[in-house]
Amino acid sequence: MTAQSFAVELILSPHAAHDALAASPQYLAAHPLSTNVFNTALDYALRTSDASKSPAENSPDGIPPTVWILVRAYAGDQPPSTPSSPTAGRIVGAAFHSGTGYPPNLCPMPPGAAAAVADRLFDAVRCKTPGILGPIKGATGHPVAAAEFASRCCDLHRAEVSSRGSTSALSLVPRKVKGLVVYVMTSPPAAVPHPRGGGRLRPPANLSITDDLPWLVTSARAFQDELHLPAVRDDILAAGFERSIAERRVAVWEDDTEKPVGMAVHRAPAGVARISRIGPVYTPPEERRKGFAAAVVASCARMAFADGGAAVVMLFADDADAGANALYTGAGFKRDEEGDSVEIEFATE
Repeated sequence: MTAQSFAVELILSPHAAHDALAASPQYLAAHPLSTNVFNTALDYALRTSDASKSPAENSPDGIPPTVWILVRAYAGDQPPSTPSSPTAGRIVGAAFHSGTGYPPNLCPMPPGAAAAVADRLFDAVRCKTPGILGPIKGATGHPVAAAEFASRCCDLHRAEVSSRGSTSALSLVPRKVKGLVVYVMTSPPAAVPHPRGGGRLRPPANLSITDDLPWLVTSARAFQDELHLPAVRDDILAAGFERSIAERRVAVWEDDTEKPVGMAVHRAPAGVARISRIGPVYTPPEERRKGFAAAVVASCARMAFADGGAAVVMLFADDADAGANALYTGAGFKRDEEGDSVEIEFATE
């Protein structure tokens, strides 16, 4: 078997990352589900940024720009020191690290490539490369790539601590926090289940910034807190919901008194497969087990197919949450292991 080496590019402009991927489209096309989070984030960045401005100017106040990471493969033990062209080497991996507090998200890549990403990021953080985030606190994404990346990061941290001669600093070890399984739907639900709690879908065209945005932001904050996710600033959540409301991608279920009791958001279709991902999905604790979640998810899926133009709708579920898995199966979604994901954090030994 011919040896191959990897070169890792750190890109701060989403437009530059898009152009590089467009010149090498085979990679994303080969992994439509497991690159959806990357694809969706890149699509959103492209739609909300100005190519004439710098990455820092396009980022919200106080939030570092997202780092887009591309991995290229070369034959031989070492990549060429000066590639023959900017597109030399085929793209075999991708990842991104947003400035909102989430760990890097890794897409599928060959063995050894995720470790190369860790080496490149770790070196950039250590050298305080402008625009590169640090410290790295974990990994998300493709289970194999994320595990390799996390293990290498912990090895690098251990080596750095040893090189300083420190005996008090604690070593880091990767710890799996959560496994996420993927469900897909390839045609809209024939009907929306009528919940035991009654109610109806609030017409997406009737959602307003004044009346609905505060409840949506509060729900998203509760969703993050409940799942122990990094806290995204309220102004960033609000900006995202404002755009989603304007694009009619938010589903809100209201009860018979017109009180909102469930919400779901579908992302704009991304990639050549035109996959729309639903998330977050949230119902307040006091409104659960009344059928609202099933109704709002089915409604959101129908919206994604009808108005969003999706060819496939997908969503993630915690593999340990039997209720959520049963809900999505009952709504007509099918399991697809190609898109399964994992969340890993670093713990001290």
